[in-house]
Amino acid sequence: LGLFEMQAAGLAEVGNPSELFLSDARASGVATIVACEGTRSLVVDLQALVNVTSYASPRRTATGIGTNRLHQILAVLEKHMGLPLSRFDCYLAVAGGLEVEEPAADLGVAAAVVASFRDLTLPAGTVLIGELGLGGQLRPVGQLELRLQEAARLGFKRAVVPKGSGLGPLAAGLDLALLEAESVSEALVLALGEQVRADG
Repeated sequence: LGLFEMQAAGLAEVGNPSELFLSDARASGVATIVACEGTRSLVVDLQALVNVTSYASPRRTATGIGTNRLHQILAVLEKHMGLPLSRFDCYLAVAGGLEVEEPAADLGVAAAVVASFRDLTLPAGTVLIGELGLGGQLRPVGQLELRLQEAARLGFKRAVVPKGSGLGPLAAGLDLALLEAESVSEALVLALGEQVRADG
């Protein structure tokens, strides 16, 4: 994948593409993932807005992520975390207009949705990587070391990843705290704290 921008003198290659897809300000409902396009890893912000619906059926809108994938993640969160998301509208967007089709973005989508629902802000310097299974489990993803290298290069300090990903010695040498989780609920507690759990 090559990224270019139009300038006065014509097309110029973007030297650090991840900067295009990151925002400086942290807000509730924003989570950061590391997506892979071919052999290039890109750090990308996901933004979610969850609001009480005024319709008979809640609205679901996704830009840059498949709508069916969003529906599946919302169902997993409702079933395994007890969140009443079927009564809320949910809007999701990938910053910068990038299309992210890989399941490694699932955990980031879930974190953005729950952060917006609970009005929480993810700690600065945190990335989330992992695929969600329908049983609420967190599955390993491909090219994890490559993703972690890119996150560390950009100054991120914490990465929430699936347990048992088989990380090699290359990842061990990174200045990055790896928080391993087996399930979506465990991962979101590691990322956001105990406030993410359903009300008693």
